[in-house]
Amino acid sequence: MGFYIDSCSARDEKPEKPFSGKIMVRVAPELHACAKSMAEATGKSLNKFVEDAIKHAVQS
Repeated sequence: MGFYIDSCSARDEKPEKPFSGKIMVRVAPELHACAKSMAEATGKSLNKFVEDAIKHAVQS
């Protein structure tokens, strides 16, 4: 076992699971279409467009 797992076990704590980086989000079809159009207009993939939007939202 690794140090983190061992130290959590010693403190009787559950270790945190690392985030995978994958998020499934459900949005209205109209919003999906608009986001796709905006992504294409800016030369980005939909994934990159959404990633940038999330970064902007959490940094504000």
